[in-house]
Amino acid sequence: MDGAALGYSHGFNIVEVGEQIRKDITVVMVAPKCPGTEVREEYKRGFGVPTLIAVHPENDPKGEGMAIAKAWAAATGGHRAGVLESSFVAEVKSDLMGEQTILCGMLQAGSLLCFDKLVEEGTDPAYAEKLIQFGWETITEALKQGGITLMMDRLSNPAKLRAYALV
Repeated sequence: MDGAALGYSHGFNIVEVGEQIRKDITVVMVAPKCPGTEVREEYKRGFGVPTLIAVHPENDPKGEGMAIAKAWAAATGGHRAGVLESSFVAEVKSDLMGEQTILCGMLQAGSLLCFDKLVEEGTDPAYAEKLIQFGWETITEALKQGGITLMMDRLSNPAKLRAYALV
């Protein structure tokens, strides 16, 4: 169909699977950098979430891909939080890094280590579990509101020194 466009919210099928799309179809990506539930909640609030946009370099027959991607990002509210031009490859690499090391690795490993240490030191397991749960929530809220700077600013000076000594 003349003028058809195909949109992705993640570049995995194009980059890792190697999916080939007919050259007469414009292929764009609008990749919100949050889970879908948060994208929806922010949209309902009248805002949006940071979003990456891209046009597949082999699939932009009429040169309209970027305009389509920008319009789609604006329709989801992404323009209110920030839209960054990217590429399918960069999105996949950053997404997999975030998912495989941070979302599906670091937080879980850190939680288990903290839990074991707290229990080993005599903390009731039920209390240790809640302490970790709400501790992560406090940290992630600070990150969302003010980035690493706010997260670190909320620490006492001795805690900051200990954090820096660990890295």
